[in-house]
Amino acid sequence: MYSRVRAHQIPHQWETKRRKNPSKTKCIICSNTFGFFVQYEKCRSCKMAIHIECKKNFRVQDNCGLTQKHLKELVTQMVISKTQENWAPEIGNTRSMSDIFVNDDPNSADEQLNPKKDRFERRSWNMFSIRRNAAWKDDTIPMGELKVISQIGIGRFGEVYEAYYYEPAVIKFFDMFHVDEQKRLETFKQDTACFQNVRHENLVFFRGFYTMELFRFGIVMELIGGHTLSHILHEEPTPDMHGSSLEFNEIMEYARQICQGMSYLHTKHILHKDLRSKNVFVNERRTVKITDFGVFNLKRLSFPARRDSFLVPSNWLSYAPPELVRILSHAFEPFQFTEACDVYSFGTIWFELLTNAFPFSNVSSDLVIWQVGNGIRTSISELSASHEAKALFIRCWSFNPLERTSFAELLQLLKNMPRKALKRSPSFPPCKSFESIF
Repeated sequence: MYSRVRAHQIPHQWETKRRKNPSKTKCIICSNTFGFFVQYEKCRSCKMAIHIECKKNFRVQDNCGLTQKHLKELVTQMVISKTQENWAPEIGNTRSMSDIFVNDDPNSADEQLNPKKDRFERRSWNMFSIRRNAAWKDDTIPMGELKVISQIGIGRFGEVYEAYYYEPAVIKFFDMFHVDEQKRLETFKQDTACFQNVRHENLVFFRGFYTMELFRFGIVMELIGGHTLSHILHEEPTPDMHGSSLEFNEIMEYARQICQGMSYLHTKHILHKDLRSKNVFVNERRTVKITDFGVFNLKRLSFPARRDSFLVPSNWLSYAPPELVRILSHAFEPFQFTEACDVYSFGTIWFELLTNAFPFSNVSSDLVIWQVGNGIRTSISELSASHEAKALFIRCWSFNPLERTSFAELLQLLKNMPRKALKRSPSFPPCKSFESIF
């Protein structure tokens, strides 16, 4: 007793041939060879040959081999139809190749040989679900594998320690006093989730999460080295620095790298919310590394608690956009940050790079809040810079957030901005292509 044979349904591509010489090729029906000047048909794909008379008298099934063309079409349809879901396409019910084999009770064999669901099964996945299920567990570093060495610094929102996790690293513990104890872990997960899904040359490299007793939560990052951009611009120069004043080409390069990293974050729909020169590092290779993105919350300013006022970090108001300054109060109502807020903050960094100073540096905090809230910008009329460099302030510091440009556009403007001439030795002949236009 035989069951029906299941096969693909691919038609042959017949073409008429006439052989001038004898051949060992045989007809698939009569098994005879083709003689001199005998007309026959041959499939261009599987090379199957048949006499014309045999083809008329016998029905040839559509059982051509799976050619390279068919395979390419199959893969193309698979990718198009299942890009979002899975890699395997749905395959419809196949038909029997012929009726040569007969089964007295085809239903009994059909249940065993023909599954009801004729398709390949593979778990659905996509680019964003690979790490989603056990991301926290996979990225949490056990206490015994990390060694905390010494404190590097302490700030308004946390503490930074030097650590060792298979190689030198840094761990930053975030203060969570603004959140109830029962909600601190979940809040910390939400605030730092963005670190898991970013990889960029100008962003600090995330190594993992680290938790300690007494509700202490931190993130482990690469040890960058070098200095913060704030230290380079505003602190006393150290022996490993070339002075606090930067060359214009260095300014352009740092600004370009900041825009490059921020453009990547915004492409991933991640907001920094606290873009400041203190959160921008420059390592020994002059590579910019942006840190602390996505973790800022206005509620962090509520600690330590005050009755009728609030305490902000030094020069923090210089980076705050007008729409944020106008809603500031000791109640710290929720504020919806946008990409335009980060662009405004970059405008302040651009001002620091060109002047080695902060906007409104000699103005009281109350007056800064009033001026920024009313759209009054710091004066740039006496700034020694090109017209193109000053135009960036207008694009970044616009009072209307919708009128501020994107980081992708800022990056293009910086690339097109004219640069100063390269320094040359007196013995080297000048070249007009390197002449300064300033």
